[in-house]
Amino acid sequence: MTENLSHRWMKPVAVLLWMLTAGVLVSSIGLLLVQPWNLRRMAFEELERHGRIEIIEDRVTFVLHEPEQDRETVDDLAILLKRVRCTNLLLAGCPNLKDISGLEQLESLRSLQHIDKQVSDLSPQAGLSAMTELYLDGTPVSDLSPLAGLKKLEAIYLGKDQEVQIPDSLEKGVIRL
Repeated sequence: MTENLSHRWMKPVAVLLWMLTAGVLVSSIGLLLVQPWNLRRMAFEELERHGRIEIIEDRVTFVLHEPEQDRETVDDLAILLKRVRCTNLLLAGCPNLKDISGLEQLESLRSLQHIDKQVSDLSPQAGLSAMTELYLDGTPVSDLSPLAGLKKLEAIYLGKDQEVQIPDSLEKGVIRL
């Protein structure tokens, strides 16, 4: 009789254990599916804490709230923009920005505009292999040679009177504004 009672309870216990296991599995798969969305949403929220962000399709426009914190914010910005898969970036509202070395993490970046910034060293951008256009109007850039290896770079926008050394490989893509 004891054997009979234990068998009666085994089936419901097994079903309960199976349901718990299936529930954990479904829950885990749900977390895996939701996690990238949560990371992206959290990245957008964090970007909004640093400044104003406008997103239209895949174009991201960013304006800092506190321009004196440019360096720290560019590092944070690069990490967050990588999470949201940014391909186009306009850095506005950062007149004192001199160093954009954090942005080399954005391998998928196709367009970068840092007009009227103090950026003069383009070597951090040398690894942005997806870059197709770069806006440098109003910057103190004097040498484009770090960009010579960017095969997809089609257009470099410079100021009309901006004096810059341009390698032969980039000459045809230079557009004077």
